[in-house]
Amino acid sequence: MPARPGSIETGMLLIHAVVGAPEESSVHLMPQPGYDELKRILAPIFAPDGFEHVAVLYGGERRDMFVGETSALGSQPRNITATAIYRNAWLTQNPLDDPESLPAICGPAVIFMRRVWF
Repeated sequence: MPARPGSIETGMLLIHAVVGAPEESSVHLMPQPGYDELKRILAPIFAPDGFEHVAVLYGGERRDMFVGETSALGSQPRNITATAIYRNAWLTQNPLDDPESLPAICGPAVIFMRRVWF
């Protein structure tokens, strides 16, 4: 699909479950994309379940990560890379906490390289 006028090329990482190298790609999104625009990109990745947003620290910056709605239930394989990214923000502020006391991410995860959730 051609880029819409005014859209911004936006880096995106797809992190597969277990331990896989993140798959880098880019998509064209409006400067402040709405839910429907994000759903067009994310729904096929998280089908048949929906997805939810979590704010994370990645590369020292706040990023928007999306995970499956049932990610915390553990019905899919644990995503070690996404879990570490998800826990990083909390553990940066609370370094004495046990990482395993925090929720894990299961299944795929997507991180955008700029803020997309408003």
